[in-house]
Amino acid sequence: MFAMDPLSDELNSSARKYIRDPMFWVQLDTLHELLQPIDKALKMSESDKGDLGRVIPRWEQIHTHLDRVKESSPDLADFMKLGGMFLA
Repeated sequence: MFAMDPLSDELNSSARKYIRDPMFWVQLDTLHELLQPIDKALKMSESDKGDLGRVIPRWEQIHTHLDRVKESSPDLADFMKLGGMFLA
């Protein structure tokens, strides 16, 4: 509602463009689906109950997740080919 208020000068025009663009929200949801399992694994590793013996299996799960997702994401596949974050 705030973004759609024509009297709101607090948002610049480019911000309004993204907020009103349905594809932005689809892409944001896709990004969430990519990052959520990684975030979960990192939080588990950082918790007080983190177990050093599970660090490598968690990173293997992250690599498996990224390999699965890259099949439908050309940008991620290109990033991984370039050695992004040492994932190649």
